[in-house]
Amino acid sequence: MARPTKYNEEMQEKADHYLEHYPEEGDLVPTGEGLSLVLGVSRATLYVWEKAFPLFSDTLDRMNATQSKALINGGLGGEYNSTITKLMLANHGYIEKQEQKTELNLTYDGMTDEQLKKQLSLLTKANEG
Repeated sequence: MARPTKYNEEMQEKADHYLEHYPEEGDLVPTGEGLSLVLGVSRATLYVWEKAFPLFSDTLDRMNATQSKALINGGLGGEYNSTITKLMLANHGYIEKQEQKTELNLTYDGMTDEQLKKQLSLLTKANEG
């Protein structure tokens, strides 16, 4: 038998208050860790509630958007460590891409059809990866 949930209107109000006043808790950005400490539950519980309670899910969505905005503004403004900012923004889908260009000068003279197919397969896999 499952334990009864601690989620109720008071917990929702605490979550909403945290989202609006996270700096008062000593947080530079709102986090799941900060929210779980304020609510007195584990981070895993937050994700269970996210699936079970639409209003709480909306709160976590707003928390993530607020976190992302704060990281972008703090990172661009030089207020936050750029390495940590980049690491945290990766959780929001931001990634650093580096374009790589490879030029090959290959000679296929004298290769069998089977050898050419193998080379083509290797080049195709390299392009996909």
